[in-house]
Amino acid sequence: ETNECIKELVDYLVNEINNKKGIKKRYLKKNCNIIVNKFNSVLIEKRNIVKVGVVGEIFVKYSNVGNNNLEDMLHKENCEIRVPGLMGFINHVITQKFDQVDLYGGKWYVKFISKFLYKYTCSLERIMNKQISKNSNFDLIMPFNETRELAQEVCGLGIIMGEGWLLAAEMLALCKEG
Repeated sequence: ETNECIKELVDYLVNEINNKKGIKKRYLKKNCNIIVNKFNSVLIEKRNIVKVGVVGEIFVKYSNVGNNNLEDMLHKENCEIRVPGLMGFINHVITQKFDQVDLYGGKWYVKFISKFLYKYTCSLERIMNKQISKNSNFDLIMPFNETRELAQEVCGLGIIMGEGWLLAAEMLALCKEG
């Protein structure tokens, strides 16, 4: 049932984007409501099962080819799978730019543009969380600034190779969320 729901929503969102109705901020609230309402219709069976968080390089985290069908295997083992969202990765890429300028120097306009983009993506995150909290009992997305703070408990924001500090932050966030 969940997979059918996902397929329907992907088809719907692809159509929205193709019709230039899915990318703009004004459509986000409507689309979030549609997504939340669709998932609200899926029967959730409350069970005491092992929760598994999947973190790692973006290809490994989100691609069945990269992770050797890890999610399928975990489903067969009756695990609840938690995969951090793509928005966190996008924010990580954006914040790396102004962190690099702060830590190592660089062009002022790189910092200015990346800060502007970061404020915009954080506003999208707030819209999504508001729609989720208003219309469902699903877990909210941890605000990215909180994820950044978690990373600083164990490493510096200057660690940027691959996903750098994001890996540690996602692990800590998953632990904190239970």
